Amino acid sequence: MYFNSLEEISKDFRFYFIGIGGIGMSGLAKIMLTYGCSVSGSDKKLSDITHDLSKHGATIYNHHSADNIRDSNVVVYSSAIQEDNPEITKALELGIPVISRAELLGTITNMSYSIAVAGTHGKTTTSSILAKILYDASLDPNIILGGVAPFINSNVYCGKGKYTVFEACEAYGSLSPIHPKIALITNLELDHLDYFKSLEHIKSEFYDFITNIPFYGKLYINGDDHNTTSIISKFYKPIVRFGLHHSNLAFKAIDINYSSSGTVFNVTHENKELGTIKTNLFGEHNV
Repeated sequence: MYFNSLEEISKDFRFYFIGIGGIGMSGLAKIMLTYGCSVSGSDKKLSDITHDLSKHGATIYNHHSADNIRDSNVVVYSSAIQEDNPEITKALELGIPVISRAELLGTITNMSYSIAVAGTHGKTTTSSILAKILYDASLDPNIILGGVAPFINSNVYCGKGKYTVFEACEAYGSLSPIHPKIALITNLELDHLDYFKSLEHIKSEFYDFITNIPFYGKLYINGDDHNTTSIISKFYKPIVRFGLHHSNLAFKAIDINYSSSGTVFNVTHENKELGTIKTNLFGEHNV
């Protein structure tokens, strides 16, 4: 069975989300609802997020129970869910497919021209800025964020354009199902110590991720971050470096000025000035 669109998936699958109230899980649940899928799920604590999902047609349970999944034929779990969860146990007993949030995210984003924002820090900020630019440019992108963006008043937006901008989290092996056309890495540091055992472990995870980019795709990296640049020595697909300090940057911010109202800086590409950026954000990291 092969699907070209989420509309096709909606005809065959009824999704159950374990931990549906989480910011990441709720976003995927809302996307599936938008495309006409049957959605239900459970969370130990009801919230504004679960109430909003209910308004959009989801069935929400405030407890985990094997009985909850009886009308579903795909079960999606978040990384916070333990393997002995009764809903997972019952799904496996019934032969119902059990997939991670990362696998569903990969399925959704791989059906479009996907732009993945990854890295240890700054994913939500960076993906939100990029999504806002595409949104204001009337490109009507699909947007999947790890936080609520004021311009869409949500963490997800289902547009009709060809681009999908989304956050790609590295925790618990979540990058492996992601095959973006464009990937951006903000920075790399050791994080999620309950999963990653060393800095080399996290570098290996990110290297495997960037090898998922097709030959016609592109990788954007923070050229000022040594840990990020260290993983590309054997990566032979198009790379674009951005930053502030190093000399071999394709895109560079110069003449940075801070004020009480924000930041102003100029941008160069291959040493040619492109123009001036004005933003109400503060800090070199946001530049």
